[in-house]
Amino acid sequence: GTAAAKGRISPAAMRVTGVSVIKHSETKNIGTKVVMSSKVLSRFIGLESPVTLNGGTNRFDGVTGATFSSKGVTAAVNAALTAVDAVLS
Repeated sequence: GTAAAKGRISPAAMRVTGVSVIKHSETKNIGTKVVMSSKVLSRFIGLESPVTLNGGTNRFDGVTGATFSSKGVTAAVNAALTAVDAVLS
């Protein structure tokens, strides 16, 4: 499936303050475990760029069985962080 996400970034600290998925076509009970769960999406809060998946010091622990969805949302969060950094630079 596909998803479109938006993030809220704290420009002063370049930290994620929130993530919401605004559109998706994820498989029910697989990808939706990531994109429809505020509990999962809230795990991005406080992370800095670059956010990594399942490893590193600034990591988002993906959802088992929803690897592609976890990668996609992580990529969207990183894109939002990069966009904010570009505007502020």
